[in-house]
Amino acid sequence: MDRLHRINEVVIRHALERYHSLLELSIYIVSPLTVTWYYLIANTHRSQRFIGRVQPVLVEEINLKVPRQLIGRNPHGRIVYFEGDFSQLRGKVVDVVIEHANPFSLVGKIDQQ
Repeated sequence: MDRLHRINEVVIRHALERYHSLLELSIYIVSPLTVTWYYLIANTHRSQRFIGRVQPVLVEEINLKVPRQLIGRNPHGRIVYFEGDFSQLRGKVVDVVIEHANPFSLVGKIDQQ
C-alpha cells in the first residue's frame, strides 16, 4: 500500500507541474489579447460620452481615405472625422455634433446652429 501511495504522489506532483507550466504558457498567449480587447472596449466606452454633444474641433487636414471628410481634434485630443470644405475651414475651430464613437476617433457633422 505504501508503494501505491508514493506512485500516486509522484503522478499527482507531475500532473500539477505540467498544469502550472501550461498555465504560465497560456498567460503569455492569452494575456496580450485580453488586454487589447479590454483596452478597445474601455476606449469605446470613454468615446461614447461624446455622442450627441457639440465639440469645438480644430480642422487639421483632409482624410486621404475619404476625400470629402476632414480630420480635426477636439479639446480632449480625440481625432474627429466630419464633412466640410477644407479650403474654407483650414486651421479654424468649428463646432461639430458627434454622432458616432470609435475606440480612437469620433465621427460627426458640422453644427449648423
